[in-house]
Amino acid sequence: MRRKYLVRCSCGLELAVEPAQAGQVLQCACGRSVQTPTLLDLRKLPLAPEETTSPSTSPWGVRHRLISLGSLILIVALAWLGVLLLVWPSKPQPPETITWQTPPPPGQKEPLRKTTQQLTLLESYLAWQSLPRELESLSDAPMARYRKEVATAVNWFIVGCVVGILGLVCLTSGWLVPTRTAALQRASPAGKAAR
Repeated sequence: MRRKYLVRCSCGLELAVEPAQAGQVLQCACGRSVQTPTLLDLRKLPLAPEETTSPSTSPWGVRHRLISLGSLILIVALAWLGVLLLVWPSKPQPPETITWQTPPPPGQKEPLRKTTQQLTLLESYLAWQSLPRELESLSDAPMARYRKEVATAVNWFIVGCVVGILGLVCLTSGWLVPTRTAALQRASPAGKAAR
């Protein structure tokens, strides 16, 4: 670190000058011009107090990083849970009873509803072909599928809650970590007491 010397202005203010500025004309804070002495005369002047350089404090300390990370994780977890709730599986409606409908006879608009005994041979054949589809709707298959979808959704919901809790822990620990200035202030009285 280069030494600096104090050059006094006629107003009473002192300017810290480096040896490289010897012989130059400087501007004082009052607006007056101050002639810096030569290098030999400059070394006869009093030394300026050394500037204490504080360790570089980046604006992003551990506290800020934890708060940012916790907030990001919490936002992602809340968005995940919101999407899960929007696409939550819906319970299947109870199926209606099987009704056999035949095409309307000429001149009528409504289809005819017939019981199994009233169907003709061709209508019985067509009903027999649609029977597996109807039986699946009457069976427990939709409910089993629904239970499986709900179990999967619950598992993903638990994962989202755990991630959200991790985000909250990060966020809370970020708020609990002391700032660098608070740590330095606590350390200063202890250092003075030791002297």
